[in-house]
Parts: sequence; C-alpha cells; structure tokens
Amino acid sequence: MYHWQLERMTSMKRNLLAILFLGGFLSIAWGDAVILKDGRKVIGRVTEKKEYYEISVDGQTLTFDKDDVRKWVKSPKEITGDADRLIEEAKKIYSEAVEMKDDKAADAKFREALPKVTKAREALAEARDLFPEGHTELDTQLVNVMKLMRLVRERVGSQMAGPPVAVKDAPPPQVVPKVEVRPVEPEPKAEPPPAAFALADAFAILADPAKRGDEKQRGQARAFLKTAAAGKSPVRDAALAAYLVLARPEIDVQPFFKAAPPDKLEALSDKEVGEGIKALAAKVKELRAKGSDPSIEPLTLLASGAASSLIAKNGGKASPEIETAFKDLGFEKSEFGTVWGRKDGLAMEDYRKWVAAGEFALAIVQFQKDYAHLPELAPRYAMCLLMVFKAIQDNRGYSRAASQFEVQARATPTAASRDHLQALAKSVREESPCAACAGTHKINCATCRGKGKFNGQCGKCGGSGKINSFRGDVTCVICKGAGGFKDVKCPKCKETGKVDCRARDCDREVKPPKFENFANAYQCQVCRGRSLLRHVAIPCVECTGIGLILQPKLDPAKLLK
Repeated sequence: MYHWQLERMTSMKRNLLAILFLGGFLSIAWGDAVILKDGRKVIGRVTEKKEYYEISVDGQTLTFDKDDVRKWVKSPKEITGDADRLIEEAKKIYSEAVEMKDDKAADAKFREALPKVTKAREALAEARDLFPEGHTELDTQLVNVMKLMRLVRERVGSQMAGPPVAVKDAPPPQVVPKVEVRPVEPEPKAEPPPAAFALADAFAILADPAKRGDEKQRGQARAFLKTAAAGKSPVRDAALAAYLVLARPEIDVQPFFKAAPPDKLEALSDKEVGEGIKALAAKVKELRAKGSDPSIEPLTLLASGAASSLIAKNGGKASPEIETAFKDLGFEKSEFGTVWGRKDGLAMEDYRKWVAAGEFALAIVQFQKDYAHLPELAPRYAMCLLMVFKAIQDNRGYSRAASQFEVQARATPTAASRDHLQALAKSVREESPCAACAGTHKINCATCRGKGKFNGQCGKCGGSGKINSFRGDVTCVICKGAGGFKDVKCPKCKETGKVDCRARDCDREVKPPKFENFANAYQCQVCRGRSLLRHVAIPCVECTGIGLILQPKLDPAKLLK
C-alpha cells in the first residue's frame, strides 16, 4: 500500500474517532423542534449545551436558555400521546350513536365523541406541523381522524340545523386569514327583457340556435337568468348553468331540449328533465370517447345544473336515473354529503369547507393524499393557497408555500397560469418574514443568551480563582479568587439581549403579513365565492373554484386568465 493511502486511512480514522468522541459530549438532533414557554415553536438542527440550546435555522444559529424552553421535541410520539386511544374511543361512541333509535340520546352520544376526536386531531396536527417530513404514518393517522371528525360533525350539525341543503358541517371560521374582497367592474348592462319575460322564455332562447345567435335576445336571456340564478328556488342551478352556457352560442344543446322543452325545464318536470339529462350525458360520453371536444364542458355544465335543480326539488336525493347519468358524465359521489362531481370538483368543494373552518393543516393533508395526482389546475391552485393560509396562521412556513407555487407553475397548462403562479410565489417570498427570527430581524445574543448580562469566567485563572506562581498557588488578582464575574454587562448586544439576525435574505424587519401583502383579491362575479351548484361540484370557470380573482402584489398584470 502506498504511503499516501496509509496517510489517508489514518486521517479518516482520526476524523471518525473525533466524531464519536464529540457524540459522547454533545446531543445533536436534526430536524427536531423546540417549544418555547412563550408559545413559539422553532424547528431546525438542535444542539444541547449545558445551560442552553443552539438551533440552526436557515444558516442562523439561535440560542435559548433552558429556562426559556418548555419542551424539546425529538419524536412525534411526544406530541401525539394517547391520540390513538382517543380515536378508538370516539369510533366506538360514534358506532353506538348511529345504532340508536332515540334522536336525543344519539345526539348526546355524538357530542360525547366530538371532544375526543377533536383532541386527537389537534395532537396529530401539531405533531405533523413540527415534523413535516419523514413521518408518513402521521398523514395516515390525520386522514383517518379527519374522516371521523367530519362524520361526527355532520351528525351533530344535522341535529342542530335540520336536513342540509348544501353541506356546511363546519363551524364558523376562527382563524381564517383576513382577505380583503374588492368588487370588480360590473358587466356592461344588456337591454332588459320585456315585462312579460319568463324563465321558460330565457330557456327557449338557449334552445333555439337562431335566437341564441341574436346578440340582443341572448343578452336579454342572460340578464334574466343571472337574476334567477341569484334566487333561492330549486331552479336556480339550472338557470345559472343556462346563463353560463349562453356565453357560448355555438354549442349545440338540442339533445337536451328535445327531451325537456323549456316549459318542462322551468317546471322541473322529473320525467322530461331527467330524459334531457340522460341525453346530454350520453352525448358527453360519446364526445369524450372521440377525444377532446370544446362542447364537453358546456354540455356537462348544462346537464349538471338541471340535475342539481332536480335533486334540490326532491329533498336532496338523486334518482337512480340521475345517478346513472352522473356516472356517464364521469362523476362520483363525495365521501361526505350528497354532492356529485369529478375529482377536481369534489376537491374544490372540500377546499371551501376547510377554508370556512380554518382547518388548513388537515386540508393540506387531505389534498396531498387524495388530490395531488390530479392534472387539473383547480386543486393544485387550491393546495398552494392552503399552504399560504397555513403560513399566515402560524407566521412561518412561507418559503414552503412559495415553493409550492413554483412547483405547480412548472406543471400548468397555459403560459398565463404559469406566469400567475410564479408571480404569486415571488410576492410571497418578497413579503414573508425570516424563518429564523419570525420577521423581527432580531435574535437572542449568543453571548448573554438574551439576558443583557452574563456570568463570565475569569480569563486569567481559567475559573479556578488561583494562579500558579513560584510561590505556589496564589489568589487571582483579577477576579479576587471568585473564578469569574457575575452580571457582566454584555458588550456584544449592549445589554439589549438582542442582535441582528444574519439568516439568509434577512436584511430588515418584516411584520407578520396579511394575505393582502401577497395579492389583491377580487370577488369572483360568476360564483361569488360559493359553490356554483348545490348538489354537483363543478369548479367555477372563472376562478377555478376558489371564489376569488387574485392579483399578485409584485406583478398585478399576471392574472390567472
């Protein structure tokens, strides 16, 4: 063996021994979390020293006295505790309640289960928040508890609010980031329809190619349908679908109106309207088999609007014929509630419920598990926004949210949507606070560990209080035998306890941002922030289903469409 090889092996052995030696004296953990007594959570590489902790975050080392730390969390198990037991107990109580014939007794049982599943959910959500990577079992547990919580809430909600018209089983939002909603310019006013104009007349214009090709008649019909769609009658969903389809006068809707004449659609006649829906579903299935066709989405929307109105008229129940038509349209029934739709539509239905409840952590888990594989833009866009809302809620994780926008921008179908997502990512990065200092641009001084003063060891005697001399050990004249000095004014931070943060890109104070710091939000004028249809989940064609039109702060011209 060559001399240089022997030297290299010897050097490697020395390095290994040094690492093992240090491992015996220092406790180092990668990706752990420290929970401070003031409630803050710091995630990074944790090194335990004798009297304090060092945590490396984004290239900046933070120091915290052990007296300031409530808990050093090294494993999710330390947070989840008895969550599994609580879940099993809640499942048992829920199953017992479902079998009960007495509504009041069942309601009491459901309410008994709710705090157990809520406590388990909170523990699992906190554990996943502190350990976002490398613990897939947390995702599985969270998804299971999420499903159980929804089931329990639906039962409690149904007892409190009666039969649901649209599924709104979540409580009012508690911590939803405030989003300023700004009105957009109204559409140009069309000539108002005649005084005797009825809903059947508007449907008749949609049904007749010559009438819907006439701009004046089409405008009158759309104005009437828009008003009808804002009402509360069962036919409003059919009216909204007709209003949107009328924007595409070239679409052939004859298969529907041959089976369901305009007056039958206005009256929501089960037989005729049901036949019209089946005819459109068969047409859509045929077009889809041939490949992409611009008529597929408008025809699907018209069938869905009519079907949703029929379901609303019949107390929320879809007939077997309607369910068959839904399957021909490629729809499936949601796991919760009485909503049908394609996967992307069901995703946006879930998005609105999670946002209303402020349950962003659970929403992210569900989207990653159930919808991450979908090619459509809507659920991917929603996932990005959920991560922004979660970051605002916690005042951390902004970089992860910006990265999500950038990842999705690379997979978007159009240049406009790509530029829009990239502009939002840029806005989030520019206006988000530093992960190390939470935007304060100040961290604890490493010398005094945030106290402004420190107890220092005497440099002359090394802390012994004695100095070796020709006359033997004598008292140190610097520290007068004390070995050190107490309450020394810290020269590094000038007694403030704080120094400037030097983490990557941290060059100023950044206050906890609001959503408006990243984008201006305009209310969608088509869906107005609600589900387009009550019983069929179809993402809004204008806003993809998020209910807002977002204008990136740093590049307002980069709109989604």
